[in-house]
Amino acid sequence: MGEDNPAMGATGSVPPPRQDSRTGAAGFGAGRRAGGPGLLPGGPAGLLADLTVRPLEWLSDCIPAARLPGEAEPALGPERSRVDDERRRMRSSPVELERPVAVLSGYRAWPAQSVHLARELARLTGSPASFLPVSYTLQGRIERARAIATEEIDRAFDGREIDVVGISMGGLVGRLLCTGRAPVRVGRLFTLATPHRGAALAEKIRLDPASRGMRAGSRFLSELDEAWRRGERPREVVPYAVTNDTWVGATRTAPPGGRVLWTGGSRVLSHFTVSVNRAIVTDIALRLRGEAPLAERGGVPPRD
Repeated sequence: MGEDNPAMGATGSVPPPRQDSRTGAAGFGAGRRAGGPGLLPGGPAGLLADLTVRPLEWLSDCIPAARLPGEAEPALGPERSRVDDERRRMRSSPVELERPVAVLSGYRAWPAQSVHLARELARLTGSPASFLPVSYTLQGRIERARAIATEEIDRAFDGREIDVVGISMGGLVGRLLCTGRAPVRVGRLFTLATPHRGAALAEKIRLDPASRGMRAGSRFLSELDEAWRRGERPREVVPYAVTNDTWVGATRTAPPGGRVLWTGGSRVLSHFTVSVNRAIVTDIALRLRGEAPLAERGGVPPRD
């Protein structure tokens, strides 16, 4: 599929296709029924997750990476005032979501990463019972992360179709959920700095099967792309990226045949700030609410 394939188009749409001891933290969805209360940790646990990522929010907001001379406008580059206006409006007007949402963490990430993003999306949609954060901190295999995510999702949502937000490697886990004999029913998959085309860092450092699987041209990625071509994929994929991403690389974040909604990252630790990037999180919330997003048409990032 070519870069201008209309199947992916502006937003990443594709045609209709045919925590606990394992994570290093308590299983947030354990024992809960579909859509029930308690999927999101609150109180001290939720506050701790928010405080843990606060420095990353500061980096993203206050130390943006400089644009290079002659660099194209970001595909997702709204004015800060528009983003702030949309966030205030959404916080004051809660909606009921069409589908529950699983938020999948990145490679060996602490639970705070997915918990904070799930809590922020819940605040922007007004639907906290719809969100399930999933992490797999201690796992060194993507297939094992998929098994954990499948179990948590099935326990929380009883086989309902869901939307998935995948942070970095979590986007690959989200794609993997759609494959095999008993796939999870994924309507939309939002991927944040996901190495669909391999991670830059995996070319240099490959500590375990998961990191080796994220190398460009790996057997894992080749088989995942083959499953995509067979139609084992979400109904819609919306990929996001930030520039100055030295871990994955913005140019590597498009799924087969797709373009990316990219924006400027932070000057340092850009890969780690993608899940707190205000424009990206706001755009996801708008789409989950069924409202007009900040940007419609993706593009090709000019650099990593």
